[in-house]
Amino acid sequence: GLVDDFTFLPANTLKDTKFCVTGPHSLVKRIRNEHYATEEEFALDVARVMNVELKELVRAGADRIQVAEPYYSGFPQDLEWGVKALNALVDGVDAKIVLHICYGNRYVKPSWAGNYRYLFPTILDANVQQLTLEFAWRGGEDLDLFKEFPNQFELGVGTIDVKSDTVETPDIVAERIRSALKFVSPERVTVLPDCGCHNLAQPVALGKLRAMVEGAQI
Repeated sequence: GLVDDFTFLPANTLKDTKFCVTGPHSLVKRIRNEHYATEEEFALDVARVMNVELKELVRAGADRIQVAEPYYSGFPQDLEWGVKALNALVDGVDAKIVLHICYGNRYVKPSWAGNYRYLFPTILDANVQQLTLEFAWRGGEDLDLFKEFPNQFELGVGTIDVKSDTVETPDIVAERIRSALKFVSPERVTVLPDCGCHNLAQPVALGKLRAMVEGAQI
């Protein structure tokens, strides 16, 4: 049913769209397994089924697909097979593939703590074009990983803290962007919220998004 959800987007906007799906690693953490010997086997089969859906999305016109894998941060020991399942998911999918990894956003709180160091170097094997990571809530100390582990990924820089009701100023957003530009060239940077805004009141969410746009313009 993903195609039906996708077609709603271009029917209601003239702007570029990005369609988001939950990745196989995160899905198997939320689905009871009564069949597979390992979570890896389970995730690979989920990925193969979803791969068909993603190809249907591309045929329907989707050209940018984001895969959300927040559970990587909760189970870093799974990362090697998690990336394998991700690559099975996107195999042969003719679209720009974005991988979103955060620390969870349940009840407006992070589900896990830590840093993004666990991603490297394994994440360099992911067949994606862009990583989107949260930096507003955590701060930008992990940005130096992009210098330590040179790569060709584009970087979606989380500049809006979706775990806080405080609306950032455009200047705060601009400074967060400048921090990222010390490590990643401008043509590889996209400015984003840390995660989804569904836990925020609409006026707060809109205020934050407005500040994000104005900060990027600065």
